Amino acid sequence: MGLGPLFLLILPLLGCGLVYSGYTDQAKKLLILQKGVLTKAVLKDSEPTGVRINDKSQYRMIFGYEAAGEPYSITIKTVNMEYLEDEDFEWLVYQEDAPQNAVLVDDLPPAFRMKILGHFGEL
Repeated sequence: MGLGPLFLLILPLLGCGLVYSGYTDQAKKLLILQKGVLTKAVLKDSEPTGVRINDKSQYRMIFGYEAAGEPYSITIKTVNMEYLEDEDFEWLVYQEDAPQNAVLVDDLPPAFRMKILGHFGEL
């Protein structure tokens, strides 16, 4: 008896863990977008991560925003910086009861961007 039966147990469990992780992350974002508060975020810092994806450098970008008079920040990693540097500020939606949970609108797919900004009456 070799490692075959062990792989038959580990691989499906690993796959289930990845699916669950992705599902909970997306469910959290959806909750923020449905019940969140729209505000403006300003780029505070950006630096290359040293990772290349499809011959493009990945960057770590830190955006600052204010919620209930307190400063917060969100960090994202992206290879598409042009969408996040095209304005003086970026729209951000944060969870009112947990402002550290936030989503940058320009980091969403284009169809979602229009719906979100339209939902908040910003278009």
